[in-house]
Amino acid sequence: MFGASRFLQKQTEAPAAVSIVTADEIRRYGWRTIADVLRSVRGFYVTDDRSWAYVGLRGFQRPGDYNTRVLLLLDGRRTNDNLYDQALVQEDFLVDIADIERIEVIRGPSSSLYGSNAFLAVVNVITKGPATDRRDKAAVTLGTLGLAGGRISITRQLRDDAAIHVSTAIQHSGGMASFFTPEFDDGTPGAGIANGLDYADRRNALLELRIKRLDITGGYNHRQRGFPTGAYGVARNDPQSWVSDTHTFGDVNWKGELRSGWAADARAGYDLYEYVGSYPYSVDGASPPAANIDRGRGQWLTGGIQLSRRLQHGHRLSLGAERRQNVEERMKSYYEGQPPMLDISRRSSTTGVYAQDEWRVHPQLLLSGGVRYDRYSRFQSPLTPRGAVIVQPTERTALKLMYGEAFRAPNVFETDYYYQDAYRNNQSLSPERTRTLEALVEHYVGRRARFSASWFGYRIHDLIELMHDSDADVQFYANLARAHASGVETEAEFKWPSGLQLRGSYSYTRARNTTSAETLSNSPAHIGQALFSVPLPARLFVGVDVRALGPRLTRDGGAVDAHTVANVTLSRFSEARGLGFAATVSNLMNVRYADPVSSEFAQTAVTQNGRTVRLYLVHSF
Repeated sequence: MFGASRFLQKQTEAPAAVSIVTADEIRRYGWRTIADVLRSVRGFYVTDDRSWAYVGLRGFQRPGDYNTRVLLLLDGRRTNDNLYDQALVQEDFLVDIADIERIEVIRGPSSSLYGSNAFLAVVNVITKGPATDRRDKAAVTLGTLGLAGGRISITRQLRDDAAIHVSTAIQHSGGMASFFTPEFDDGTPGAGIANGLDYADRRNALLELRIKRLDITGGYNHRQRGFPTGAYGVARNDPQSWVSDTHTFGDVNWKGELRSGWAADARAGYDLYEYVGSYPYSVDGASPPAANIDRGRGQWLTGGIQLSRRLQHGHRLSLGAERRQNVEERMKSYYEGQPPMLDISRRSSTTGVYAQDEWRVHPQLLLSGGVRYDRYSRFQSPLTPRGAVIVQPTERTALKLMYGEAFRAPNVFETDYYYQDAYRNNQSLSPERTRTLEALVEHYVGRRARFSASWFGYRIHDLIELMHDSDADVQFYANLARAHASGVETEAEFKWPSGLQLRGSYSYTRARNTTSAETLSNSPAHIGQALFSVPLPARLFVGVDVRALGPRLTRDGGAVDAHTVANVTLSRFSEARGLGFAATVSNLMNVRYADPVSSEFAQTAVTQNGRTVRLYLVHSF
């Protein structure tokens, strides 16, 4: 476990409620995106509006928020962009899931280590790298809804202390051939139907070079997705409707021991993120519609260093500093050949310093505390603490009491974006803040069983919400709300030497708007997950993945029904050379369900896929 404290430690000693998902589990259950993985993690759920996917946990995911309250890391480096603060969790994520060794999920506020966006959780994706993924592989994906893709990865040992890994992947999904939106059905033939607009295309490349203690990583990911829902009032059933996200990055990371006895972890990186949305509108009643091009382009440089050392009397001290230089933050909206309606270009920077101490007071008592200060020029700079008391009465039992605070800085999109009479900017936005208290017990029975139970409560102040002014028919972001929630989570996991695995979890949360005392929209009180993997002859496995969500309110006070979805995967993988495969049937019972969406949509909820089938074939050589 690395992400909870920015150094390796036992899961029972981490000052947070942590889940770890391994590459073996990803293969057994046929998961193909980070969103798939998080749907199986205790207390998490994912909403999909057929343009992007949004992560919710512990009863909180606000429609109109672009995953800004979850910090998504890749090998410890921030992937949330500098324009929208998005955590991209579908095919728009930086690496293909086949390159992932494990995923660390750290619940609760972690701004004391990571600053903004580490608000509700931190998800740290660890890649296999050239040291782990030693075999060359070629893979093919085929499935319903026009799914087809391919992937090649090559690993070479350059010398005893140097290795390189390169992978590239492409994928196309046609989606629903005809996507129906009842709200647009006015009775005329074909009304409410979008043909061929539910597609998604992806191109991905990753390079990892390891030389002694130095890791050099570079990557590129591009995803374009059709726009079948008619959101933002665009012309319906028009092939000009699509959105794309492109992220290019380079990173250098060095870890080593200094002569003074301190361990150092230093890194520097460059990121380029580009968003393009093509939204067709009828201009002054003209036909055919013209595409309004909405662009976002962000470039940023990052640098940071952490020093840690074990001191006398059981202390482990960590000191760190980070800086992000946003060299480009640009948003533009225009019609071809017309003056832009929006053209914003700015620069900014943020600096953070932090300190953390882990103190082994007694063999059965561990104290952990930390604080971070972040400097922003546009608002009062926040100071965020975190602390934990961890009692270990036995080697296999841990009792944790944890308190933490976090903040989320308003992003450029929320403060500066405007569009004619549809969107209004708000440069007076303040950071939103949260305080969380949690009590957790974890117990292991040998190597075969693990049990956990927790209670948590949190309060959010100055909540940034997407609002709709019905009188002016304009949308804007504002600090207009407070929220509070409390709940419980339980989980049990069993693993047998034969390969049989079973995991089940249940989460109950009551989340409310403090100002109105109303239940938050898109907030399920009940979340349940169950995973069951059975070994069969010939090194086959059957994996069953079941998730259940309680009812959720929509933005207008209506509700989407509770639903339970089961997915089944038959797989065979081996570390030796040869063919492996995973055949997955998602939504086995063809359950009809929908996810709540924001006020940018005419509909209050968007229909999700029914039963689909996917076959993944991989050859190692």
